[in-house]
Amino acid sequence: MMQRLRDLWHRLSLLQQTMPFKIAASAVVVAVALGVLGYTGLSAARDANDLRQGERETVQAEGDEAQEGEAQIQPTDGLTQARRAVERILAGRESRVGIAMGTSIGAGLALVVIWLGLTLTYAVLLCAAGLIAWVAGGVIGAEGLTRLLLGIIALAASFSALLQGLRVLLSGPGPVFAIARNVLAEGVRLKLSLVFIVLLVFALAAIPGLIDSKDALRYRVQALLQYGTGGTFWIIALLVVLLSVASVAFDQRDRTIWQTMTKPVRPWQYILGKWLGVAALSAALLGVCASGVFLFVDYVRSQPALGEVRPYESASGAISEDRMILETRILSARVGRKPDPAFTRDDPEFLQSVRNYIEDQRKSNPDFATTDEEFQEVVDSLYKSAIAQTYMLPPGQFRAFHFSGMGGARDSDRLITLHYKVKTNVNNPTHFYLLHFGWEGGDRLIEEEVGLGIINRVELPNDAVLPDGSLVLYIRNLGRTDDPAQSEVLKIPESDGIEMAYSVGTYHLNFLRVVLVLWIKLLFLSMIGIFAATFLSFPVAALVSTTVFLAAEGAGFIATSLESFRTQDREGNLIFINWATAQISEVVTTLFKVYADLRPTTRLVEGRLLSWGDVAVGVLVLGTISAVLFVVASLILRRRELAIYSGH
Repeated sequence: MMQRLRDLWHRLSLLQQTMPFKIAASAVVVAVALGVLGYTGLSAARDANDLRQGERETVQAEGDEAQEGEAQIQPTDGLTQARRAVERILAGRESRVGIAMGTSIGAGLALVVIWLGLTLTYAVLLCAAGLIAWVAGGVIGAEGLTRLLLGIIALAASFSALLQGLRVLLSGPGPVFAIARNVLAEGVRLKLSLVFIVLLVFALAAIPGLIDSKDALRYRVQALLQYGTGGTFWIIALLVVLLSVASVAFDQRDRTIWQTMTKPVRPWQYILGKWLGVAALSAALLGVCASGVFLFVDYVRSQPALGEVRPYESASGAISEDRMILETRILSARVGRKPDPAFTRDDPEFLQSVRNYIEDQRKSNPDFATTDEEFQEVVDSLYKSAIAQTYMLPPGQFRAFHFSGMGGARDSDRLITLHYKVKTNVNNPTHFYLLHFGWEGGDRLIEEEVGLGIINRVELPNDAVLPDGSLVLYIRNLGRTDDPAQSEVLKIPESDGIEMAYSVGTYHLNFLRVVLVLWIKLLFLSMIGIFAATFLSFPVAALVSTTVFLAAEGAGFIATSLESFRTQDREGNLIFINWATAQISEVVTTLFKVYADLRPTTRLVEGRLLSWGDVAVGVLVLGTISAVLFVVASLILRRRELAIYSGH
């Protein structure tokens, strides 16, 4: 019996290697994928047509009501836009983009498996996964364990298939491809990298089980995006840094570089081959992780939200707040606009007031602000204080905030979201204030009762934007709701107190750009590791490269902290340690400003747009630095006495 099974396996193994089988199996996979994609596309087109038809009928009905003298509502007002937003969300409830992406990913992996001659192996693996799911889920009843095991199997199988495919792609002639293939082999052979790969697979497979199903749907999705993209990036980044360093440093330590460089292989070919191999490995790991996160987000998205009896259906018939926030503010690509300054530093009236202030101070202190540097310090201090006054709302009064560059919001049919926060000196949580919101050109007010120190939101229609692309918002403080006589001046924080946000794209394309930027960062980090290892031993190069990685990731936090970091005491004396720390920190933030400003994971979690322009800037700056490091590393390696250096 066993001999027959071995013979059958051997014949099937030979069959899967034949060209007719590969062509026939590929044709079946492509046909099935095209069928699913075609059906999905037709369904999406049908729903889009139904949505447009519904909007036309709504506009016609509103026009008829207006002609009959009833309450007139313009087709572009907030109520109509909110209804359209709900209809758009309900039209996309089947998540056809997710179905299309899942089909494309599955078909691509299937084609790789077929042409690598691994069809039989993966068929057995698929059957084993099904058996595990049946035993763990149906017999034992351990659903969490089932998801974990299936996730591990799927991720490991996908990574293995992609790795084999990359080896085929790197099978070209020349030393560069040969070195790159060796790096891929090292990536799964070295204990150091193997630990990170296993940790990555287990961590990503375990994330879905760590999310509490009782939480709001938007929080579950945000947690999945945060840990699925940010967490896996950190694991892959540390692997990339250490593998880049180890690949070059161990070659020198073990003297295997002697055989490589005497082929002969030029130094730039050696550096390029190492970088290409690490880039391929990071692409495989990031691609598998990103695909898993994307598909699982799409799956979680189809689960019931808070207040829903079924996905997209609430007991009241209206869309739930949890679903609305998820679809419009998280799974979106929004642009934020902060208010323009009320005036600039070079405003004539402001400068005149500064001069008057200095003259008054010189009456008691003739040496006050006598140098250009001191004058500029006074200007900066007074400007900051004056701008802060424009963000204060005295009881019974209003403030006007001007937002420019909002033309994209006016051309859109999606609502504009105002994010704002007000506070007082105490921020008593039992105090609530009544605010009125209006806008230039508008004929109605929005009334909101708000708490202190928390972010609130107001939806505005896109016709609040003027034809020149600006929006003028009026906010009036009507005082405390329980005791107006005890009302205080409300303060809006300048940094995060008020912002207009509107959607300009889809979550799916934003996710693609985020993954691309993460890969660009990994390429940059790999070149840093290779560069450091050309002239440093493994421990030192690993320490330097890891420090650079941590500094680059923390540059944004450091820049924010510097705004409130004191370098002088209350008497104006310089604190040398603080001053030195500030100088070093400013250098770090300057060097890694572009790297830190990209913030791909943060933007994805918050539903913020990562534009193609941002991607291009990242490619240009990080690519230029990587190119310079590549040239310098090649020159260093060219001048090294490799026959003498042992790598210790």
